[in-house]
Order: sequence, then C-alpha cells, then structure tokens
Amino acid sequence: MSCDKTKTTYYENGKLKLIYNLNSFGKKEGLEKIFYPNGQILSLINYENGVWIDSIVKFDNDKAIASILKKDNGVFVLKNFTKGVVDSEGKVDSLLRPIGWWLFYKNHKVYKTEEKIIVENQSITNRRNIYQDSKIDSIRSDFYTLAIPSAIIKDKQYSFKLKYHFDETGEDKNLLGKTYYFLMMSNAINDDFSNLNRITLDTFVPIQKGEFIYNLGFRTVGDKKIRGIIEKSTMVNKNGKLIITKSRLFINEKLKIALQPLE
Repeated sequence: MSCDKTKTTYYENGKLKLIYNLNSFGKKEGLEKIFYPNGQILSLINYENGVWIDSIVKFDNDKAIASILKKDNGVFVLKNFTKGVVDSEGKVDSLLRPIGWWLFYKNHKVYKTEEKIIVENQSITNRRNIYQDSKIDSIRSDFYTLAIPSAIIKDKQYSFKLKYHFDETGEDKNLLGKTYYFLMMSNAINDDFSNLNRITLDTFVPIQKGEFIYNLGFRTVGDKKIRGIIEKSTMVNKNGKLIITKSRLFINEKLKIALQPLE
C-alpha cells in the first residue's frame, strides 16, 4: 500500500522525535522511527494499515538493543537485553504485562524461571525455580506441584495431593517465629484472584510440612479450573512488636471433567 504523507514531530531542541508515514486511509504504514532527545534511535515499529506487525525494537542510550517485542499468531513475546545480550524472555498480554513462564539468563544460560500471573490486575511472580549446574535448586525455589488423576469423572470424589515449598534461605533466622501454612480453596475465585475478601474459602492445614491432601468432586462435565492459595504466615516479635509476615503461592490449574471414563 502506497504512502501519501510523512509525519514528523520534534523536540524543543530541534532534534527529530518521531517520523512515520500515513497511507491513503490516514493510517500508519511502514516503518515508524522514534528518537531520543540526543538524536539516537529509540525504537523501530513496522505498521501495516495502522496495525503494528512483526516486531517492536527498542534501543538503549548506547545504541544497543534493549528489547524486542514480537507478535506471532496473536501471542506477544518479549525479549529484554542488557548491553545487547538477552537477559530475560517470555510472553506478555495485550497490556504488555508479563504472563506465563519467563526465562532469565546469566552467561547465556538459564539460571532462573518465574511464573508470571495476573493478580488484581497486576503481573506478579508466583512460582520460581532457581537453577544450579542446570538442575533445579529446590531449597531456593518457590513452587507447588499438584497430582491430578489422569481421568476425572463427573459426580465422583477424588483425593488431590498438593506439595509446596517456600524459599527461606534469605530470611533473618533471628526474627523467625512460629510459622503456619494454610491451603485456601474455592471454585468461586475469579480469574485474577481479586474477590478473595468477598467469598468463603475452604481452609485446609497440611497433613505434614510441605504437603496437603484435599477431596474434590465435580457435578458437571467440561473444562474446569482449580483455584486457591497456599499461604505461609510467620509470627515474629521484633523490638517488642508482634509482626505477621505472609507469603503466597496462587493455584490456577486446568482440568477436564468427563461424563464417563475415556475408552
């Protein structure tokens, strides 16, 4: 599609700030360039009839690539760079909030993975795996594992085993007090866990440290989700004041409920 107009914007110092082209429909077409006030390139965005395509490339003040945002079949993937070397990558949503599992690199190797989820409209880190010699260091990681039966049938009760671990290596041992663990579950929890204070949660205590068992059944077939929270609460006495610190792992697992056993 041909371009009819070229639009430019300038900084107060006279340096070019933005340049892009408009097609005959008045929509952006082709390569858009954005510049720093010193004239160095800040970002490159390619448009087709007003919609950005392929990728958005951003540069730092040293002219090295700072990030690349790609769009592939409706999925957004972001790579971040330090001095031109990739240091993290993962998916983002349409608001550019990190989601799903992200990879973090040191010396060109993955040293950490983090699960990003949306809680109360913000992206937070949920589960986290730290790697040592290419293996997961379970002591320094925050995680849970949920054992799900291979086939779940409508109107049957199932026993679910949930194992969990919180990283405690960075905690001040002098301040640690009594620690309690709870599992709070409800099928009324919404997608971003923003209604926790408005619903009733079923609460469980561990059968032993690091492990919960709870029973669950489903009355209808189809796609379901198990949502809940593992909460670690520690009560400490600091300078004569009782302080409660809390850590949470959010559970959001998909299930498929069948009417009868699959053949």
